[in-house]
Amino acid sequence: MSVSPVGLIAEYNPLHRGHTEQLAAIRRRFPNAPLVVAMSGDFVQRGVPAVCSKHERAAAALQAGADLVLELPSLFVLRSAADFAAGAVRLLAAVGCTDLVFGAEDPDLALLRRLAAEPDPALLAQELAQGYGYGEARTRALTAACPAALALRLPNNLLGAAYLQAANRYAPALHLHPFPRPRYTPDGMPTVSGARVRKQIAAGHIPADDLSAAERLAWQRRLATGAYTDYARYELLALATLRRYTPDLPYGEMREGLEYRFAAANAATDLAEFWGAVKSKRYPHARLRRLTAQIVLGMTATDLHTAAEIGPEWLRPLAMRRSASELLRNRPLPVLSRLGAAAKQLPPDTRHRLHYDLLATDLAALCRHAPGRQRAGGTDYRHGVYVME
Repeated sequence: MSVSPVGLIAEYNPLHRGHTEQLAAIRRRFPNAPLVVAMSGDFVQRGVPAVCSKHERAAAALQAGADLVLELPSLFVLRSAADFAAGAVRLLAAVGCTDLVFGAEDPDLALLRRLAAEPDPALLAQELAQGYGYGEARTRALTAACPAALALRLPNNLLGAAYLQAANRYAPALHLHPFPRPRYTPDGMPTVSGARVRKQIAAGHIPADDLSAAERLAWQRRLATGAYTDYARYELLALATLRRYTPDLPYGEMREGLEYRFAAANAATDLAEFWGAVKSKRYPHARLRRLTAQIVLGMTATDLHTAAEIGPEWLRPLAMRRSASELLRNRPLPVLSRLGAAAKQLPPDTRHRLHYDLLATDLAALCRHAPGRQRAGGTDYRHGVYVME
């Protein structure tokens, strides 16, 4: 392809009208460029399984206008915004993306650069001393020095600032393009959100106004067959794992004695009670959910640290247009189109880190609402790349 690809980082949990509108806007802005999406797999950054499988979400993205969907390894997904952004930016750079598009509540690149700047060390130290975790302490330090930093508390602005930081460090030639991601419509109504769509789906309803015609049909099928995530099943899986957890196990990014708090909370009868027992100013719910998922998947602190140091180690296409296949040629990372044969060529340590993605797929399958083949393991070895002409 003569035109360089444009990158986008997403979870599509699930793909909704806001996403399809964004993809259409990107296509208008870059009419001839292939659009590459770095997408979370079967676990998402919230620290839980996605509402439906990564293969279905990737196919939906292709139908909505993407050209290539790559799986972002779970060792980056189940991390802070900074680590999530760094993994995704490095993945997109590995396929030659020269531009990165992202949504932001304040699509002002100059403002986002201010939010991406390092805070005053003295102010940061002061907030850390108050017991806040790094992310919250950083936000409070920036806000103290610059009232405009209040915008950092908006979720897409936060990710946008993280993308800028990651690009500065790992892909300085990458051009970033913030697109408007408003929280409310001009008449004051909340815009469509993944949380709202998931809530409706969990109640057995299809939010027709928030989904494309293709996704409405897809969700009618999923609800009829039970091919969607039942979070009560994940809760049992997580609680069973947490009750076996002991402080000497090397799982998760445990610091400052947090492993003892996790072990002491194992009498909890549900995850809300568990996280409530462990939560503090330094460890908000979002981080605890991700730590829980790290433990469920058996992620070691060593592997999490290694991934952050060396970046993505493979390219895993989930869906692509046939014309986009050349984007995967002559790349610095191995391409795992056919998982079985390709994975065997990886070094043992890399193959071990790939296993977390395969386990995430298998455990998410166990959480499907209805029994049957949709709960079967080994899906990654049987499910090929979805190709669209």
